[in-house]
Amino acid sequence: MVVKIAFNGAETDRGMPKANVRGIEIEFETIGVPDAAPLLLIAGLGSQMHAWPDEMCTRLADEGFLVIRFDNRDVGLSTKLRHAGSPDFSEINAAIARGEQPRVSYTLEDMANDAVGVLDSLRIAKAHVCGASMGGMIAMAVAYTHPARVSSLAVIMSTTGDPRLPQGRPEILMQFFAPVPSEREAYIDEAVRRDRLIHGRFEFVEAQARAYRTREYDRCYYPEGPARQLAALAVPGNIQPRIQAIRVPTTIIHGSDDPFYPSEVGKAIAESIPGARLVIVEGMGHSFPREVVPRIVDAITENCKRGQDEGGKNSIAEERTSVTENMNKINSLMDDIAIAAFEKKTGVASLALVNDNGKVVYQSKNWDLTTQGKTIVNVINGSKEFVLNSVRFSVISTDPARIVGANDRGLGAVVMMRYTGGCLVAYVIPGASPENVVIFLDQYKNQIAG
Repeated sequence: MVVKIAFNGAETDRGMPKANVRGIEIEFETIGVPDAAPLLLIAGLGSQMHAWPDEMCTRLADEGFLVIRFDNRDVGLSTKLRHAGSPDFSEINAAIARGEQPRVSYTLEDMANDAVGVLDSLRIAKAHVCGASMGGMIAMAVAYTHPARVSSLAVIMSTTGDPRLPQGRPEILMQFFAPVPSEREAYIDEAVRRDRLIHGRFEFVEAQARAYRTREYDRCYYPEGPARQLAALAVPGNIQPRIQAIRVPTTIIHGSDDPFYPSEVGKAIAESIPGARLVIVEGMGHSFPREVVPRIVDAITENCKRGQDEGGKNSIAEERTSVTENMNKINSLMDDIAIAAFEKKTGVASLALVNDNGKVVYQSKNWDLTTQGKTIVNVINGSKEFVLNSVRFSVISTDPARIVGANDRGLGAVVMMRYTGGCLVAYVIPGASPENVVIFLDQYKNQIAG
């Protein structure tokens, strides 16, 4: 039996819960029994939570999952960022061409934090995570920014934003990104026509597509949101280097006839994530025909079982133990790197971890972050981004007392002071998790020592 339940969170006048994530309200619902293994579903560009078909959610709940689906920010019944206005894609593209970070209203990793905020609202320490299309990119961002929160990862018909990958069919893309009518019937007709273009080789059931698009329009018609979501993908842009740090059981599901992302894109994702498995669904395009739902449910379920078999932690107590173990590793690595850097007068001179309130959680012995903050501020001189060891770092704040990271579960950022012409420069990794910090510091230690 499948039961829809509403957990804690701000209730709407319709009885649906909302998660409040740093002032952004995220509408969500759960399907299944409360004590089942949590499975978080993340929808794609401009899609509301019901882009995950009811039949698929019901089947997953019957497999023993608490299915959680939600509206991303700027769509459906979640917060709309109207004050942000429309993105200037010409300026975004120009900034990328100059090698600069574009100015956008929010980023892909902000949307990943929204997803984790839904888990927080449900008091879930760890969940299986699955995303489709842009939701697949968000799911991968959750996995590399919050690895302690992810038991397993499934990525469906998605991409990494790597410009070297094969591109979609231009005649389809041009039609899909053209303006849509605002009048109800005209919008539904056009949306159904576009759905047919990406359906793949399975029979297209127009009545089913029309019912979905009608439900979508009547629930919330808001065409401005998808443009800001699309702009969010520009930061960080190509996530292919970042997903190589993912270490959870992963399955990549991709259609053989996807007109947006050719099947080679799915193969490239699978090759980038250690141990990932690839499932190519013959005849599937960029949608969920009823015929493919059982295959997708089976692939997700099998991958989730891998996550459970490999000792996934679902309790806060277990997660705290893992964080403590990694913090001990971090402390040792930070001191080793700081000593090596001071001896060679190169690389990282000192490091510190801060939480979301700017409190120093740990700092290596060779630098006092709290008393030498003015030096850091003077050296940065308003810079917002640096590249170190082929990794791009963003400065969240030039004031060490106000540095705020993207991870609201304790470790907000890693701050690194590096020698440059006898001075110290601060670098920040936003939203760094303990596991990713260990991986990065271990690699950097080897580089400094070499």
